[in-house]
Amino acid sequence: MTRLALVLHAHLPYVRDDEQGERWLYEALWECYLPLVRLMRQLPLTLSVSPTLAAMLRDEVMAARFIAYLDELAARLDEEPGPTAACEYYAEALAAARADYLRLGDLLSALRALHED
Repeated sequence: MTRLALVLHAHLPYVRDDEQGERWLYEALWECYLPLVRLMRQLPLTLSVSPTLAAMLRDEVMAARFIAYLDELAARLDEEPGPTAACEYYAEALAAARADYLRLGDLLSALRALHED
């Protein structure tokens, strides 16, 4: 039997109060980390999280800003002239990311729970 080990290392520099840097974190959250949490419920993966990333995932200010970031992206989609397949796709993806994030509360705790399972 052939086995494959896919080991992911999740790290970003500390970016609090750096508008561009925080945007990188928020993009990583909704485009990478939240989908990984969904995937990890079905497929065993190894994900290491740096202390810097762990601190940012637990930061309540950045958590609130992340929700505001998702809401801002969704509002921009609403401003687009007429529905397109891309707009519909991103609207659904943003809504799913927002719902998942609010349901999970703390992404680091969700990762820990997956590890314990």
